[in-house]
Amino acid sequence: MEHLLLRIRELSVFRGILRLVHGKPWLAALSTSPPCRITREQPTIKTIADRGNDVKSLFVGNLDSETTQEELRQLFEAYGQVMQIHIIRDRDSGLPRGFAFVEMTNAAEAEKAIKALNGSFLRDRTLSVSYARPRPEHPAA
Repeated sequence: MEHLLLRIRELSVFRGILRLVHGKPWLAALSTSPPCRITREQPTIKTIADRGNDVKSLFVGNLDSETTQEELRQLFEAYGQVMQIHIIRDRDSGLPRGFAFVEMTNAAEAEKAIKALNGSFLRDRTLSVSYARPRPEHPAA
């Protein structure tokens, strides 16, 4: 059985079709499930119209790796209503990358939060708070 498990680990997926690394055709019958696609949710960094209000997305940088969404929510709710918080994580390790996006319900509240929180301290780190910029468009390969 261990020999069989070692051979199964030799399989790899290439362009959605199962192929064998060491040329063992009998192993192809062991996998009946189709290959899966991994999707990654992107944070919303555009201004969105929501019930007459402009939702503003803010960039929050220099976060400690242990900062939670609840801490950020409490920090930003002092200046207005928070719609969503996205703490960005590394896709391979799953660890926080040290920045987040906070969506606030309108521009006036977002401006107040930027003025008050940019340069402030959270967990002994100086926060960098600004309006989020859209990701540059990269042409598809």
